[in-house]
Amino acid sequence: MPLKTKIITTVFIAVMLLCTGFINRVFAAENIDIPVQEDEINQHPWQSYQTLKKFAQQYYDPRKKSTLSANTQVLLLLRRAQAENLLYFHQDLENTVKQAQQLITLKTPPYITSQFNVYAGIVAQRKGLYKKSIKLLTKAIVQATAAELPRIYIMAKGELAYTRSLSELYETSLNEIQNAYVDAFALEDRFLVATINETYGAIYGYLKEYNKSIEYYEKALESYQQLGYQAHMAEAIYGMASTYRYWQKYDLAIAKFKLYIEKVTYTPSKDIEFFGNYGLGMTYAEKGDCQHALPIIEKALALNGQIDYNAELYKRKASCFIKLGELKAAQQAIGSARQIFASIPELNGTHWQLEVNKIAARLASALGNNKQAYSLLLKYQQKYSVLQEKNSSDRLLKVRSALEIERRDMEISLLQQRAKVQNLLIDKKHQQVNIQRYLIVIVVVFIVVVLAFLIVQHKYTRKLFAISIRDSLSGLYNRKYIFEFLDEKLKLSQENQKNLAVIILDIDDFKFANDQYGHPFGDEVIKEISTICQQSHRSEDVAGRIGGEEFMCVLPNIHPRESKIIAQRILSNIADHNFLTETGELYSVTVSIGIAHINNEVSNSLDLYTQADKALYHAKQSGKNLIVSYQDVFDENCRIKDYGNDYPEPSA
Repeated sequence: MPLKTKIITTVFIAVMLLCTGFINRVFAAENIDIPVQEDEINQHPWQSYQTLKKFAQQYYDPRKKSTLSANTQVLLLLRRAQAENLLYFHQDLENTVKQAQQLITLKTPPYITSQFNVYAGIVAQRKGLYKKSIKLLTKAIVQATAAELPRIYIMAKGELAYTRSLSELYETSLNEIQNAYVDAFALEDRFLVATINETYGAIYGYLKEYNKSIEYYEKALESYQQLGYQAHMAEAIYGMASTYRYWQKYDLAIAKFKLYIEKVTYTPSKDIEFFGNYGLGMTYAEKGDCQHALPIIEKALALNGQIDYNAELYKRKASCFIKLGELKAAQQAIGSARQIFASIPELNGTHWQLEVNKIAARLASALGNNKQAYSLLLKYQQKYSVLQEKNSSDRLLKVRSALEIERRDMEISLLQQRAKVQNLLIDKKHQQVNIQRYLIVIVVVFIVVVLAFLIVQHKYTRKLFAISIRDSLSGLYNRKYIFEFLDEKLKLSQENQKNLAVIILDIDDFKFANDQYGHPFGDEVIKEISTICQQSHRSEDVAGRIGGEEFMCVLPNIHPRESKIIAQRILSNIADHNFLTETGELYSVTVSIGIAHINNEVSNSLDLYTQADKALYHAKQSGKNLIVSYQDVFDENCRIKDYGNDYPEPSA
């Protein structure tokens, strides 16, 4: 099944980065700036999309007519289309393209017109209308060439190459993408090169050159990570997952598909769930794990997926039903797949469509109709052999080899030209050495001083950081750090389904000790109690001072019973400790303790802290020097449990 998630869907965004000046000149007369720049859309598509929608609403009158000029409206629609494409708002993108086409006139800048033709090509491509898509992309290339818009030309070329590969026109596809790569490399545009590398990854995956496919995807992913483009990172990961699936490295494929599902949380679109479920369902089915595959396939088919993807899901569904002996269900699934392929003539004769006969042959054999099975299998083998010969022909192999050599030679040539320029600059600098040598000495000395300063500053910064997370009196972590630590551990515990406890303790009658013996004595009490807390809990537990006489301990991965034991140890050790006043008197203090554990009511660290604080308050109200566990005392509505005559006493 071809990887039809967008491979280079947002190349246009980078293209516009170098054309901002042109845009500003075109729309300067209106004195209205679109509030979101192209790079912002790439990095934060959802936030950018919301900003664009609010901006558009400001310029509509009660009659629902825009007060913006046609040119500004179409520019706004272009930016919206970019965001919708990244967010997988496929229907919204289609509507935006249609709306823009109604506004585009001969006066519309070709920069915008050509890009909307590319978007229209993408919309057609997703519907399986490959001929229409190729026509629109070719039109965009012609427009970009005439208007001298090299980056849009490159973007359209790359998209055209990908579209041709979906129809298994691999030789033409490789030539198209090679032309785009040469131009992108010459322009030294990292984003464009990355998107071209991603398309290479898809094409080589279809050609079963899996090592090369993974190599190009990894190059693309590295560039996207450096740029901070979430949507593109997710697409590159999806591409690698699909290649591993074709390669039959199923465990790697499953891991990458799951990673993809994690990465696409940047968009609220429900449509995107289809692609993750599609990848997992197909992989489990091809692995032979139908128990996992079938529920996921059903979930994917229930979502708003692309029609040709659904055909592949029905094929895998049929294979699983044959394996499980559910032959009637398998027959229905094969019929659904045939119906979809019949609606997409462009896929006729591809191995995606031919595989239906192969699965149908297996079904006929399972039904005992060996003659029909033989006929279907023979028909499949004959057509598939012709297809394999076409894709593995000497001509195609030579084209692939020649393109690889050409690409390397081109890179070497461009690098050599750049090196010559650098050498000329070096020669020019050498001519000025005698004049500049004293300046160089000064610069060197300055650099040494700066480096020395940076080293000292680094040490100071490290020391300052250590101080910034500690409470100066107790030596424990301060409130800010302990709550950040709790946030981190709570998230990990919820993800890994492990327990977590929070202990809050408060010194009983601390004001009395301060008033009677003075604040210096109170400070000593806080210091010694801090030491007792650290000595009483486990090495992985973390304690902090969160208020005047209030402390909090975070206990990761702990059973409720064990947390009570630790709390009891802290309570007893403090109660048994003798504090020495300035006059030499022995003085003892007690603490009250509240405990809370992760439960269904906890969604964040504040919830857990609040529960422990309620338990602490209950301990104070019940006589102090007590331990109270929130789960033992309060119900799900934060009310004290009604135990009748069996009301449990707080732990002591």
